[in-house]
Amino acid sequence: MFLGITAALLILFIIGMSNSSTSSPHVKEVTQIKTAPKKNSRTIGIKKSEEKERKAREKAADQKQFHQVLAIGDSVMLDIAPNLEKAYKQITIDGKVGRQMNEAVSIAPQYKSFNQSDAAVIIELGTNGYFTEDTLKAFIQNFSKAHIFLVNTRVPRSWENDVNAVIQRVADQDQNVTLVDWHSAATGQPSYFQSDGVHLQKKKGSDTLTQLITASIKKKGMCQRHHKKTSRMLVFFLCRQKAGPYRYR
Repeated sequence: MFLGITAALLILFIIGMSNSSTSSPHVKEVTQIKTAPKKNSRTIGIKKSEEKERKAREKAADQKQFHQVLAIGDSVMLDIAPNLEKAYKQITIDGKVGRQMNEAVSIAPQYKSFNQSDAAVIIELGTNGYFTEDTLKAFIQNFSKAHIFLVNTRVPRSWENDVNAVIQRVADQDQNVTLVDWHSAATGQPSYFQSDGVHLQKKKGSDTLTQLITASIKKKGMCQRHHKKTSRMLVFFLCRQKAGPYRYR
């Protein structure tokens, strides 16, 4: 009888120990560690560093861009419009076949909301005829607070040199005007143009002019951001370079 009770108690004790081991908090903790990586100090430090770098890149990219972009031009502007729309989400494009500068002067007041320091205004005119320095100044006066990117012209017409001379003088006189030197980039590049020598091929011509404009805008944004932290001499050499081959303002 005594031996039977002892054996029964021994069996119950063994069963109890087995259940206790199965539900052990220690075993459960080991299982959780296997399914989730340890959050040691080195891992946390790396993640924080990566997150900080990501935020810094996003902030820098935002500061290099203007928050609103306006583009006014003629049929050449229409050629590059699809590219500009891909480059800038916040862009308004007003291009028209045959447009001349005097017409642009009349429509400029419609876009007075772009006369802000965070706006980039792209002007591409001169394909269809000559305009005076006073006419161009009257036009850009509508955007005196904005940053203007003035594209010169490459057109096989008698007024080409005179138009580009006017654009050059105005760009030299106004620190808020950046010359985009399309003429230098396109000279000697017949593959950029259609058979008329004026309108652009969809790939080579349109892509090249778009890249010239976007690079100029990006550079201007960077220079504006660093202007207060950079010496005047360094700003001159880094930020006064024209958006074209080997040209300086």
